[in-house]
Amino acid sequence: MTDKLLKQLDEERTAKDKGKTARLDRAAKMYSIARGLGYSGAHIGGLGATYEMVEYIINKGEELTPKWQELVAEFDFPQKDGFYLFEKR
Repeated sequence: MTDKLLKQLDEERTAKDKGKTARLDRAAKMYSIARGLGYSGAHIGGLGATYEMVEYIINKGEELTPKWQELVAEFDFPQKDGFYLFEKR
């Protein structure tokens, strides 16, 4: 986990709802990005997830899907001195 992401999460947890809304919105954005990339499924859930939370993620994610490309930049948390190798095909 990068310092940038850790700082964001730390700031979110100071909210009145302890960051729950931010986590659900982040999940919805990730859902919309996956849909935009052509994925036909996703794992949504985890410890403490309720039906209402999953429903929110799906509904919000569908709402955000038309602008999924604009959301990608919000998930830029590269490792310091990280290395990425992309092969030409």
